Amino acid sequence: MKPRTVISVICVIILLPLLIVFSVPLTDCLLRFVFEELQHVLVGVILAVMLGITQLMLCFFSKRLPICLIPVYFILLGYLFCLILFFGMEGLGEYIAAMIYGIMFSIALSGVVLAWLIYGLFRLFIHLKKRSIIE
Repeated sequence: MKPRTVISVICVIILLPLLIVFSVPLTDCLLRFVFEELQHVLVGVILAVMLGITQLMLCFFSKRLPICLIPVYFILLGYLFCLILFFGMEGLGEYIAAMIYGIMFSIALSGVVLAWLIYGLFRLFIHLKKRSIIE
């Protein structure tokens, strides 16, 4: 895969939930509703922990990239669900639901990104350690 393709995919993954969240008209009623729905934030944190641990285990124990990306596929399916809700045109309730689920899956995405960062730093450390032993 080319580096530009990878960067484009990462940008789309990051910008998609922001598009959903910021395109909903924010009013006082909507903000109160979002803050009352804090259990979705808790679900997002639980998903972040579960998907982060799963991502770390897949990174360390699987050699194939499509297998390692299973948690990312799950997040993308969640964003697809948000887009379906967002463009459902049923009313303000679905816009609010799309925004809440978008926030929940964005929090879950942070766990996956953190797992990839930990794995990348571990691989960098191992690479530098092997290189210093050889030289």
